Amino acid sequence: MTEGQDILTVPEADHGRLRVFALDLPEAEYARLKDPEPDQPPTAAAVAEMLSLDWLDPDHIELFDTADLEGLGLPAYLTEGAGVSEEGIAPDRARLDAHTGPVLILHSGAFGGKPATLRPARALTPLGYYDVGGPPVHYAPLPAKGARDTPTAPQPDAPPPVNPHRMLLWALLALPLAALVLGLLLLWGLS
Repeated sequence: MTEGQDILTVPEADHGRLRVFALDLPEAEYARLKDPEPDQPPTAAAVAEMLSLDWLDPDHIELFDTADLEGLGLPAYLTEGAGVSEEGIAPDRARLDAHTGPVLILHSGAFGGKPATLRPARALTPLGYYDVGGPPVHYAPLPAKGARDTPTAPQPDAPPPVNPHRMLLWALLALPLAALVLGLLLLWGLS
């Protein structure tokens, strides 16, 4: 779990993190949440309501039963599938391995870059809060002037120059040929 961070507090422009919750619902309610009827709110809206939020981006929400992982396990899913480092889940590995049943994974993008305070319903229990894909990127000035110059694309080779003598040769050959064709047409037209 990310140290010094609160799983229930989402900062503005949160990026590269995920929050994992255990979902304790009766099987029928879980099925309705995962695959809602047309007259029921969509999954993202129902999950947002469970967290006391107005909205969540459905493209950044995962809801599944750990039994569906077929031997992979939740820790391996998080490291191999979601990009969490082994060191990141190490403190929580035993708890993640022991968890069976449905889980909810909220990627940073689920909040649309807006700050939020999560107030989970009783059915949601926080399991972990993890950084994804390595340390955050910090932008700093480039060290050397050469590194700051913008590279240019290589210029395509210019076409070879046209030989003016070749053009003259073609003209000298084409004129008598054109005169011959014109003469034949005139003779044929007069006969």
